[in-house]
Amino acid sequence: MSTTVTRALDTIPDVLARAADRDADRVWLRTDDGSQTFAGAAGLAGALAHRLRDAGVRRGDLVVVTTRTTPAYLLTWLALAALGAVTVPTDPKGTPGELAGLVGQVRPRLLLTDAGLRVGVDQVVTGDLMPPLGVLDVEELLGDWRSTDKADWAALPTGVEPDDLAVLIPTSGTTGRSKLVMQTQRAYAMAGEGFPFWMELTADDRQGTDLVGILNEYAAERFFPGNDPIGRMLLRGSAPNAPRLTIVGVVATGRADGANAPFKPEIFVPITQRPSRGVFVVIEPSRDLAAATRAFAQSLKEVDPLIPVSAMQPVEERIGSSVALPRLYATLVGIFAGAALFLHHRGCALRRASHAARSQSGAAVRRRARPSLRRR
Repeated sequence: MSTTVTRALDTIPDVLARAADRDADRVWLRTDDGSQTFAGAAGLAGALAHRLRDAGVRRGDLVVVTTRTTPAYLLTWLALAALGAVTVPTDPKGTPGELAGLVGQVRPRLLLTDAGLRVGVDQVVTGDLMPPLGVLDVEELLGDWRSTDKADWAALPTGVEPDDLAVLIPTSGTTGRSKLVMQTQRAYAMAGEGFPFWMELTADDRQGTDLVGILNEYAAERFFPGNDPIGRMLLRGSAPNAPRLTIVGVVATGRADGANAPFKPEIFVPITQRPSRGVFVVIEPSRDLAAATRAFAQSLKEVDPLIPVSAMQPVEERIGSSVALPRLYATLVGIFAGAALFLHHRGCALRRASHAARSQSGAAVRRRARPSLRRR
């Protein structure tokens, strides 16, 4: 079975096919119940896609998927993407009302579930909510996800385009009816290729790789007073089997929460070991700031046009905004202190003037009251 890719990797099946060609016998997924290779994943996803097509699913059809997070779910997601159908995932721990609302909203062509959730789904998806192709069990359609028998595999379908819709992601609906976020084949393909690059992941990376971190001086003194923390370990969590993190360095303590904030213990870890939804990027422009800002935004757009970029701000302005409130407080205190000092001196002057006036008045009264002495 050949899965050679001859054009740009713009779709989900493209990415899967290239991985299967490049690392056919390497492990794609490992669980407590077994493992599967990249070639096996592509073959099983292809076979499942053909079974779904035989069941009536076509390119562009909406398919609600409510299953537990299992290997079968992953292969179902890949099979639907390869077929060109649109996956509408649900929360397997969601309420019956949420499932009914989503099915009524999107009116899918098919609903896929598994044995663990089938009873609850059958109680909800009835009558007018029943999709035209009904409800199918993905585990029954797939068979053994660990199978290495190539007779169980099939080539991935072709014909999917980069701008085809791949997934509709339901939002929480906290402000009203759930909204559906559209994601294309190209968006997932770019994420699949870009994420390992930006995270500096390689084929040799595995879950359980030793974690490393750098402490600030405040944390080093607090957790390891009088001792060298380099090479020592911290637990990330309170559970007995919590991941262990090895200290590989110590840096100066800074005020990350603002110029007025107290020092606190901090630990810095590689973003490749703990990905973040958002990062701060500091650039030092060699030309004017406006030109550097435009160049950076354009470069990022060329890498991935889907990466959102918040407003960029000069470091001086950011520092200025962080100290603006303390500076205002200091100015107000200075004004009040100056006013108090002025009033204090003014009061002293008034008291002195009043005392002098009283003294002069008293002397005048005493002179008037003193009897005249005449020589007789």
